[in-house]
Amino acid sequence: MDGRRALVYSRIRENRLDPSDNDITRGERQQQVTQAIANKLVSVGTFLHMPFSGSDLLKPLATDLSANQLLQLGWVKFRAGTTIRCRLGGDLANIGGASVIVPSEENRNVIAMFLDESAPQPPRPGTGTFGPGCVTGDRSLGSR
Repeated sequence: MDGRRALVYSRIRENRLDPSDNDITRGERQQQVTQAIANKLVSVGTFLHMPFSGSDLLKPLATDLSANQLLQLGWVKFRAGTTIRCRLGGDLANIGGASVIVPSEENRNVIAMFLDESAPQPPRPGTGTFGPGCVTGDRSLGSR
């Protein structure tokens, strides 16, 4: 997928082929694209080419970080290894014509998982698209 397709994929708001798509699923797509970009940035190939192409990578970004500073951030992510991804959940409801998620009592447990006060647990089976929970590594919380 090239950059233009990734942008369309992550920003589309109305999907006539899949009416179940909403702002929540759009957020999940945006996270997938962001994670794919991060994985690409910390790859060995990018690492080897960074000194030569780092300034080209920075041109479309609005940042005051140098190419070396971005490389350092990538190295920190690479060294950190395991990533924890948590999602607060609840039940989908329609309030005043807007799709909202009514928070779940399980969200307190998810916050404890995120703060490393308890072991990460994935969303329970049957909790649907918006089940609260955490996963470690590169696995997705999405049910698609």
